[in-house]
Amino acid sequence: MNINKVLGWSAIVAASLLVVSPFISSTGETEPADSTNVHTVSTATDTATSDDPEVAKAAIYALANSLEENQIDVLTPFVTEAAHPEVRKAAIYAIGNIGGPAAAEFLRETAITHADIQIAKAAVYGMSNLLEDDDIAPLVYILQKADRVEIRKAALYQLGNSDSDEAVAALADVARSGADGELRKAAVYALGNHESEAARDVLVELLGNLGGQK
Repeated sequence: MNINKVLGWSAIVAASLLVVSPFISSTGETEPADSTNVHTVSTATDTATSDDPEVAKAAIYALANSLEENQIDVLTPFVTEAAHPEVRKAAIYAIGNIGGPAAAEFLRETAITHADIQIAKAAVYGMSNLLEDDDIAPLVYILQKADRVEIRKAALYQLGNSDSDEAVAALADVARSGADGELRKAAVYALGNHESEAARDVLVELLGNLGGQK
């Protein structure tokens, strides 16, 4: 189970209750089902432009709670147009929690191409939320295609959170033969987070190769 995804949806549910609660009557009855979702989405979209970043973030999460996988385009403008960086990152995480092929593609390209390094890194973290443990291909793609070292390091750290043997193999490849010393170091840290026998074997091997054992 991806604990980051569980925690992410917990935040969304809590935020949705905060933002949607004004639309529940004092008697506990909600508006008719055919109008509630439209009303909530419209109001949350308006609130997401609030000058208060905490209110805007809550609106982003509430909005995400009402969207299907094919509706992430409601949130994508906030990634580039929101005034506050924390709101832009909230939109990224919300898209990752919604999941689906469109979200995966959007986050992958954002990680590689977005000019703001913090938003690009957030896209890597958001990507990890929508992947199953054995689905590392998007993270490997970012690792291979991103020009910026910080983004590639973020991909390595997220690979370290995967339980799959494929993730260990990808990390081991970088740790053994990566051209960039900073990336090799990040791969070693990520292997340490993996906590599997295969990862430990790679670390012991690296220590032997580097003279850590006599």
